[in-house]
Amino acid sequence: SGSDGLGYYLDVTKGDPEDETETSAVSTYDMDKHVRGEEDPEAPLPPGYGRVGCLGDLLAENKAKKQEAFDAMVHANRFQPPKAMDDDEYAFLGEKEKQRRDAEEARKAAEAEAEAQFRAAVAQRASRVE
Repeated sequence: SGSDGLGYYLDVTKGDPEDETETSAVSTYDMDKHVRGEEDPEAPLPPGYGRVGCLGDLLAENKAKKQEAFDAMVHANRFQPPKAMDDDEYAFLGEKEKQRRDAEEARKAAEAEAEAQFRAAVAQRASRVE
C-alpha cells in the first residue's frame, strides 16, 4: 500500500524503466523493514542525533550559523537606502502624533485646572484665617 509523508522505511523506485517519459519516483511503505527495526540510511537524522559533545557546543554552533546568515543579509543590504514611507504609514504616524499631542494638551489642561482649584482653596483658607 502506498503512503506519502512517512519519512521512514520508504522504498523509492523509479517508474517503468521502458517508459523514458515518466521520471516521477514512487514511494511505498515497507512494513517488513519497520517490523525488523531496520532504519532508512537516507532518512534525515534529528538534530543532535549521534553527536558527541555537550549541549552548549550545539547551541554555540547554531548561534554561529544564525549570526553568519544575519551578517550575510546585512552585508548584502548595507548600501541600499531605507525604504520610504507610503501614504498609509505616513497617515498612521500622523494620527499617532495627533493622539500624543491631544493627550499632552489634556494633561496640561487638567494640571492647570487642578492648580487653579488649589490656589482658590489656599486663597479661601487664607481669607478665613484673617
